[in-house]
Amino acid sequence: MKKLHSMIMMIAMMVASLSLTACNGDDEDGISKWKKTLTIDGESYYCSKYSKVSQSYGWESLGDLEWYDRGMYLTICAIGDTKKYSHYVEKNLTIVLPPSRVSMLKVGDVFDYDRISVRNFNNYNEIVLDTYNWDAISGNITIREITETTLTIQINKLVIESHRGAKRTIDGIATLTNSLSDSNGNVLPFSYNPYKK
Repeated sequence: MKKLHSMIMMIAMMVASLSLTACNGDDEDGISKWKKTLTIDGESYYCSKYSKVSQSYGWESLGDLEWYDRGMYLTICAIGDTKKYSHYVEKNLTIVLPPSRVSMLKVGDVFDYDRISVRNFNNYNEIVLDTYNWDAISGNITIREITETTLTIQINKLVIESHRGAKRTIDGIATLTNSLSDSNGNVLPFSYNPYKK
């Protein structure tokens, strides 16, 4: 009887280990292949592939969305360890840089905190008190690399503060892709203008 019990336990352990291996291997975002390049308040995060650059094309082309011409929107999706958290995106930061297009940037450009506008900051593991009421109060962002479809930035101890007094410190590297893609899901180059005739 003890032998049968041992065999059943061993089979159960084998099945459990195989299922865990399958989950890790089938992770839709391939998280196991990534490196944690971001820290928020000292905790390490992966920069999700859903991190995007939204260029501005001018309010004349976008109807009544005049606010969109204020600059270029960078949305950084930070995710934690999937074994620790139940959902992928843990923190979502959207900032606005003054240039409206990637073509206006060059590697080495530095944007100090007073030139960075914080559009929103979401922490999906906390009660959201201030999603939209944040300001950058110190730190900067450096343009590290520009390709045809991606923008890599170095975030240098960027401190943001909510209007209620909460502070967050973001540090590290984030690679963002162009928010525009074609009908097949292929990311379009930054040079593509959907409103140009």
